[in-house]
Amino acid sequence: MIERPNGELIFSDAKKLIFYHPQRRSFRSVPFLHDENLSIRWIRRGPDQKEYWELNGKVYQYDDRQGIRQVAETQLKTMKEACSFLVDRSGLIWLGTNAAGLHQIDLNAPYFQTSETHHSFHEDLFQKEFGVSLGQTFGWSPQHPEYQLSSYNVRSAYDTKHRLWVGLWKNLGYWDAAARHFVLLPLPPELLSQNYLYQGIRGLTFDAQGQVWISGQDGYVASFDEGTRQWKTQSPASVFARAIQKKNARPIIPVDLAVDEKTIYLTTEFDGLVLIDRATHQIQQLTHENPSKVLPTSQLIGLVPDPVRKDLLWIGSYDGLICFHKSTRTSEIFSLDQGLPDNSIYSILPDAQGSFWLATNKGLCQFHPVTHQIRLFQASDGLPGEEFNRFHYLRLPNEKLAFGGIEGWTLFKPTGSFLDSYQPTVGLTQVLINNTPIDQTPFRQPLTALQTLDLPYDQNSIVFDFAGLQYDQPQKLTYRYQLQGYDDTWNYIGHASAAHYTKLPPGWYTLQVNVTNTSGVWSPHVYTLSLHIRPPFYLTWWAYAFYLLLAGTVVGLYVKYRIRQDRLTQAMVLKEKEAQQLRWVDEMKTKFSLTSRMSSVPLSR
Repeated sequence: MIERPNGELIFSDAKKLIFYHPQRRSFRSVPFLHDENLSIRWIRRGPDQKEYWELNGKVYQYDDRQGIRQVAETQLKTMKEACSFLVDRSGLIWLGTNAAGLHQIDLNAPYFQTSETHHSFHEDLFQKEFGVSLGQTFGWSPQHPEYQLSSYNVRSAYDTKHRLWVGLWKNLGYWDAAARHFVLLPLPPELLSQNYLYQGIRGLTFDAQGQVWISGQDGYVASFDEGTRQWKTQSPASVFARAIQKKNARPIIPVDLAVDEKTIYLTTEFDGLVLIDRATHQIQQLTHENPSKVLPTSQLIGLVPDPVRKDLLWIGSYDGLICFHKSTRTSEIFSLDQGLPDNSIYSILPDAQGSFWLATNKGLCQFHPVTHQIRLFQASDGLPGEEFNRFHYLRLPNEKLAFGGIEGWTLFKPTGSFLDSYQPTVGLTQVLINNTPIDQTPFRQPLTALQTLDLPYDQNSIVFDFAGLQYDQPQKLTYRYQLQGYDDTWNYIGHASAAHYTKLPPGWYTLQVNVTNTSGVWSPHVYTLSLHIRPPFYLTWWAYAFYLLLAGTVVGLYVKYRIRQDRLTQAMVLKEKEAQQLRWVDEMKTKFSLTSRMSSVPLSR
């Protein structure tokens, strides 16, 4: 039971959600979406002020405007009911399970509906979402030697009328939403005449005039005019063979197609990017080796024009996501070094908000082609697995996206927002004092209660480990710290989460630690810790007082000694003067006496 902001109390029975208003003394109820025959164990309120609960492995949301909605589901096969349920301040749902670990669901992420693969990804998807058999519609029969691999050969695109076009093997058609079936077009004879195992469509796209274009296994390219119902060969296979195939011992296999007003672009499995001039049919081949390593690799997969900037093409490869500049014939690569989860980009699927969704070996990645912002989704976010397959994707007319992998396939409505508005706090995870954890030192205390750290002078080499308290994508948090009284400015340390200080001098300091959210916005919440390094005993105030007293005593004794010495010296000088005077008097007396005697003797002649 939980109380809502309007005073209502919410609880449930096995069939419905029940609301009771104590002041009005009234009841109302809302039936569950599914008859689970279970009552709710926990109802929690999220930061969005909506109520959430778990029932038989499914997570539901309620608000007065939309009612009850299912927003998530655990991937548990058995014992689905959660043993504990919590919604935290950042919008994450935490579910404790019975011997299946702790599950995390991000309310700000898309809700990934998952399904097991029975026939193939596209076959199962079209059966479920369109009610048609892709194999029967497009002639991909179980007798086909690559029947189980049909999704590797499916190509899809949307025209200016927002009609979904699909190409598979010998057939091309668009989905008629009103009639609920595919309208098939005949393929040109050149494409139908290809070898059985390798025939069919390998590229599907639309030009600026809205005409559909296709490419075949042997480099044949054609466009279809719906007005005349005629195919027009844009580049014969013979031209491709003469210009490209003769240079190689093995055939070059195109895998995807794009066109603009002047050029046809074909990606290949092992031989780079092929450019065909629409007017002259001249062909240029760009590879990793020639010319001048224009591309970071020659093993290319999908090809998508930039939705806004006409000069750019985006290419999936085994070395990352390639941004190719058509006018300058240059490229830049986005890979692990730029924050992608993996270098194998199996699929590139644009959504309605302008983002690209990349299928990799380590999950789905939302990538913005202008800002280069990245958001990663993995099994912990509700995906059936993290390893996806080449060309196993489809954008549905209702803007939902589907991707297939080795663990099944997923369907979801993408969110266009990369902005994370959560403001995480920072907490200490460990403090090392002279390489010893604080809980093993005499200064032990819980890190959560640590506000002041008082240490002696010989415990002055300190390491602070910390973590931002945001759990949806903690690998995207960045940190900075400053020790006021020692550092003049902030230290920006990226994704590292430790501050190191060696041989800090005695004094008072304040440690400040700050963290960004997953969008790179600095949180206003700054962690602070007062740090005091006590001086040694001979540098304390009472030691200085003693030194001052001792110095005063020494000076006083010295002064007394000097006074005494001066007095002794003066006395000696006086005595010496007295002695000199006495000697002078004696000399004068002697002279006077001698003179007197001499004067008393008569003079003789």
